[in-house]
Order: sequence, then structure tokens, then C-alpha cells
Amino acid sequence: MEEQKKFEVTMNTVNSLNSQAKDLFNKKKYTKAIKNYQQSMSVLRISQPQNETEESKVKKLKIAVFVNLAVCYYKINKPRYVINMCENLDHLIDIETHCKALFYYGRAYEMLGKREEALKYYNKALKLEPKNKEIGKALVDFERYIQESAKKEKEMWQTAFKSTPQKKKIVYDVDVNFQNDVRDMCQNLAGSDEYAKFELPTGLTKNEVDCIKALASEFEGLIVDENGEGRRKTVSIIKKA
Repeated sequence: MEEQKKFEVTMNTVNSLNSQAKDLFNKKKYTKAIKNYQQSMSVLRISQPQNETEESKVKKLKIAVFVNLAVCYYKINKPRYVINMCENLDHLIDIETHCKALFYYGRAYEMLGKREEALKYYNKALKLEPKNKEIGKALVDFERYIQESAKKEKEMWQTAFKSTPQKKKIVYDVDVNFQNDVRDMCQNLAGSDEYAKFELPTGLTKNEVDCIKALASEFEGLIVDENGEGRRKTVSIIKKA
């Protein structure tokens, strides 16, 4: 531990770990690279710089390690860890001045589906480096994704509305008061918890019977029973128990 605190030993250890982590990253072994960067950060945290120059070097290395960790976590789809690394950076520097950190903030928020936050950080990063191709491409891809998502959502809703059967409004050739009386009767019967039967008067027309059947079908548990023919035909509305 005491040896590790010595600045020269610290630098050699950190540079070695970072170099190994970089090689692992290039081989797409991101999880192993993360472990090396974490060890590097542990060494940096226990270091004891003796002057401003040493403090500056340690700070610079910490910034690099946090940024590299953010990139690694992005590669293994852990956006919250990316944000955590960027927040750690914010304690060391004004993150608004660090293009790469802002860019990966945007990456993380995009992965979390927080579009407005993602766009905000992408634009901040682009403002610092207007000619950065990676940021420019990310913004183009992001805008394309939003447009395609909006298009798909629109198509989905259009399909849903098309597939939803539209109820045809039926106009009955009967007296309005007759319709209202039948509807009220059906409502009263449907509200009963017990078996009930209501016999309608004989001599109903075909239109009136059709109207009764249609209105009764709107209420759960009601059926229309017909007996006989012609003027002797009886019609009853029955509420099943």
C-alpha cells in the first residue's frame, strides 16, 4: 500500500492497467477491459500526489478512465452505468466542456428511450465539436429513428382504426316513445338479479319486434322469446337468473 502511494509507482501501475484495458477493448473484451479500468481507478484514488503537477496528472488520468469506462459500459448496453461514470466526471470537471462525456450522456439517454434528454446532450456535444463525424452521424441516425418510429406509430393507429368494426347506426321504423319505453323496460329487467319475464302486448308489427330484439341485445342477460304467428304472436323479454 505504501509503495502504491508513491507517485512514480502509481503512474507505472495505472499506465500498465490502462494499456491492457485498451488492448482488451480493441479485442471487444469489454467486461475484462472494465475490470482493468476499475483497478486503475482504485490505484488513482489511493495515490498521494505531492504537488500541483502530480495532482494535475492524477486528475487527467481519472478523467480518461471515467470516460473509457463510460464507453465500455455503453458497449455492453448498461446505460445507467454510463450515466454514473459521467456523473463521476462531473465532480472532476465542468462536464459541459467535455465533448465525449456529453456525447455518451446522449448515448445513454437514447438507450433508455429518453429522447429529449439524448437530443439535448448530442446538441451540446456537437456545439463543442461541430465537425465531429461521430456526433453528426449519431444525430442523423437519431433523427431518422424518430421519424421512422413516428411513421410506424401512425401506421399502427391507422391499421387499428381500420380494423375496428364501426357500429352501424340502426334507424327503426317505429315510434320514438315506443323505443324509449322498450329501452327503459330492458334496463329495469337487466338490473334485476332474479329471473324475470315481461310479456308484451299482442299485435306488434315486424318493425316493432325487430326493434325490441335489437334493444334487448344491448343488455347482458336479456333474451326475446317469440311464440305463435301473425296477430296472435306473443313476444316476451326474459331476464335469465
